[in-house]
Amino acid sequence: MSPKIQTASGRWVDPLAPEPAALVIEDVAYALSQLARFGGHARLSEDGFSWTVALHSVEVARRLERAGQPREVVRCGLMHDATEAYLVDVPRPVKRRLSDYAALEDALWRVLAQRFALPEVMPAAVHQADTDQLYVEAFHFMSGWDVPVALHAEPRPRVLPAAEARALFLAEFARLS
Repeated sequence: MSPKIQTASGRWVDPLAPEPAALVIEDVAYALSQLARFGGHARLSEDGFSWTVALHSVEVARRLERAGQPREVVRCGLMHDATEAYLVDVPRPVKRRLSDYAALEDALWRVLAQRFALPEVMPAAVHQADTDQLYVEAFHFMSGWDVPVALHAEPRPRVLPAAEARALFLAEFARLS
């Protein structure tokens, strides 16, 4: 059995040793638009849609842009979870305990960074924006989280169907490229 997975575009990718040319933004956008945040346990929208990694990524990028971060950092914000297009989204508390997963994710990030002209080391501002966005999402889509009061006032993110989330992610990528 091949260690490769087939992507939405029909490409075969070994997520443990990917060829940069095999990684295309359309596959990243497609996969992230299908992956529900919070391990699929978040409340659905009124229309029955999940809050996805693609939508989360767009919100992280927008948060960084509002904060006045340089375009390169904003692009990293959009792409910060791109590894999950090939390794899936693992909830943060579990991910932290999977040391092999972290090493695989780091190696895949370096290839994605090379492919999409991003820094190999994720900027600290992206980590902070990711955490802040996590709390905003938890406040609106989960319950019982200890969310910083300053983030309570942020509006509920707009949940979109997967096809629209994918299109939005691709539009943001094009705008920031």
